[in-house]
Amino acid sequence: MHGVTELKFEDEPEDKPQHFNFFPDHILTELMIGLTLMIVLSALATIFPASMGPKANPLVTPEVIKPEWFFYVSFRWLKLFSLTFAVLSTGFIVAAMFLWPWIDKVLRKVTGNEDISVYIGIIATFLLVGLTVWEAAVAH
Repeated sequence: MHGVTELKFEDEPEDKPQHFNFFPDHILTELMIGLTLMIVLSALATIFPASMGPKANPLVTPEVIKPEWFFYVSFRWLKLFSLTFAVLSTGFIVAAMFLWPWIDKVLRKVTGNEDISVYIGIIATFLLVGLTVWEAAVAH
């Protein structure tokens, strides 16, 4: 009353097996179909390669490339200075940020000013904002 009833034809013999073996019958069928599709798709991709336009030249960067806004500072810094100086100075700035607690201690001793880090932070913030706005304002 409940469940799946197998369909039987009138001329079907009674002693015929009522199941289809998963292994090897079903596996071999799926394997043949899968391999045939892979061969056909590989042949089509080889004969008719997909193209979306002219091939890219990795040695030429278009002038209209513009990074996300949070990379504007680095982008402008690289444009302002030579590659060697820009990369080395960026590494120096990152190293200075990690070593800032010790640099701050030395600056306080040398200058005698307890707020020297605040002034340097204000200058750095204006520099970051200025370079970001400058890069954003330039027409590309």
